[in-house]
Amino acid sequence: MTEKEVEYMDYLTEKGILPKLLEILKQMSAMDPPPADPLMYILHALGCPLIPQAQMKALERKVSRAHDELRYLRRLLIDLDGEDQLYDSYSDDDEYVGAVEDPNESYDDYADEAAAQAQDEASGATADGSAQDQQELYNH
Repeated sequence: MTEKEVEYMDYLTEKGILPKLLEILKQMSAMDPPPADPLMYILHALGCPLIPQAQMKALERKVSRAHDELRYLRRLLIDLDGEDQLYDSYSDDDEYVGAVEDPNESYDDYADEAAAQAQDEASGATADGSAQDQQELYNH
């Protein structure tokens, strides 16, 4: 090994990385059968939080829907002249109102969106997401 490689190995040993990885590899070598995904096993053994892709996508959809609903409710409050209810301080309006795409949009546009959402809910989806999204969350 080169001098640089030796220095790096000493650094990894000093910081406890190499001993921990060697311990995990020894555990894996004793497993019968070996893990189906060794990298995922190593990450799990190191304590890395692992979120399955399907669960992550379901959570992203849920957050997106919550943001949409929040924008709708903020715009509705503004349309009903309730701007003073949006915040308790003298901070910038944009910080609290959020990015409303078209400031000239009327309440009717949002009412149409709410009606479409209500129709979706009536057809089997819930306010917290579709049954499929919820199933994805509980399966993982």
